[in-house]
Amino acid sequence: MKTRNEELEMCFNEVTMHAVAAAAYSMTEAELIATISDTTSMLEVRWHATRELELRLVARISSPLIDYREAAAILGISPETMSNYGTPSGGRDFPVQPVRQGHRVRWDRAEIEAVAAQRNVRHAV
Repeated sequence: MKTRNEELEMCFNEVTMHAVAAAAYSMTEAELIATISDTTSMLEVRWHATRELELRLVARISSPLIDYREAAAILGISPETMSNYGTPSGGRDFPVQPVRQGHRVRWDRAEIEAVAAQRNVRHAV
């Protein structure tokens, strides 16, 4: 059976852990990397920073929307051409409609890959 002090210490550690996780959530990626690299930081702080950075990178990689550079690489065209497809006048004949996020133009990865597959089949025949 735990003593009152042990119970209080567990509660304090749990509250501290949540505070550390919240602090890691508000850090920039550069700050997270600096925290992970700092060997004087507590192991728990470094673990939360590592976890937060991992979550951000996985979210970025698994995003269904990609920018014009990635779309151009998949299609095998120049980034400038892909960027033109994202404009109202330049994208009329392009089979994929861009997704606008504020001033940014994104493309659905699955649709771009489907267009790339169609183009490869046509060129192979």
